[in-house]
Parts: sequence; structure tokens; C-alpha cells
Amino acid sequence: MAYSGSRPEETVGQTEHELRVERAACLARIGRALEARLAVLARLRDEADREVGELRPAWRARYERARREAEVYLWYLKVQRAANGLHDDRLVDRMYPIPRLRGPASG
Repeated sequence: MAYSGSRPEETVGQTEHELRVERAACLARIGRALEARLAVLARLRDEADREVGELRPAWRARYERARREAEVYLWYLKVQRAANGLHDDRLVDRMYPIPRLRGPASG
């Protein structure tokens, strides 16, 4: 996109700035979507902590579905980071751990 009255180096600088802003916004959107899915997992885990005895199959199915969604969004975040030159995923894995079922009910 050309900016009228701008020198070429100003136009390139403005375009690069816009690309950086959009990359950051994309990473933020994916991160928020992942955090929302992790919050669902946390609520489901809290439900499990209150359950007595075996976890119902319907609950287990909801949990596993939510966990798969979180895993997909974690993957999206890693792909987007890699596309931006950030290839070390250790920090991401520490910041966004995806929990498994815990305790004897986890099978």
C-alpha cells in the first residue's frame, strides 16, 4: 500500500511497522483463545474434584474434547510463533500447560 507524498523508505518503514503490529495482534488473539480453553479445562477439573467415585463418561468426554481443543490452540500458537522466527517452545509449554486428568479417576 503506497502512501502519497511519502518517500520510499518511509513507506517501507510504515509497512514493516504495520506487519509487526498485526503479527503481535495475531499472537495475542491466539493466546487469549488458548487461555479461554485452559479456563474451561480448569472448571472441568474443579467439577471432577467435587465428584465422588467414578467420573461419568459424559464428563470425561467433555474434558477430553476441551483438552483436544486446547492442544490445537497451543499448536496454533507455536506455529504462529515459528512463522515469526520464534522457534523455542519451552517458554510456551511452561506458560500454557495442558493438564491431563489427575488421580485414580484418570485411568
